[in-house]
Amino acid sequence: MIITSYNIRGLGGSLKKIYLRRIFEVIHPDIMLIQQTMSEAWKSCQFFLKLFPGWEVCATDARGRSGGILCIWNPTCCDFTSFSSTYGIMLVGQIKGFEEEVKILNVYGPYKVREAF
Repeated sequence: MIITSYNIRGLGGSLKKIYLRRIFEVIHPDIMLIQQTMSEAWKSCQFFLKLFPGWEVCATDARGRSGGILCIWNPTCCDFTSFSSTYGIMLVGQIKGFEEEVKILNVYGPYKVREAF
């Protein structure tokens, strides 16, 4: 089981797609946690589902020119339910072959309201 986490600093530009595809080819992650998509949730989901067809995805909207997070996972390896809020996505479920429940939290904390976060 390989889990990767990246602050992608925006999905704009073709280099991001090449970079993400290369990560997948080299590392073969089962779960990817992405921070700072700088995009609307539905656009982020479309972007990643083109790269990883058949995978499951959950995303949150960016707030202005920052933020936006996304989780994408391979359903052949794990079965998750996603719960999202403004600053985080929690995946709750099981990794196939293990009995224990797994919880994975992907967060992106804002720099202006850290105290509230």
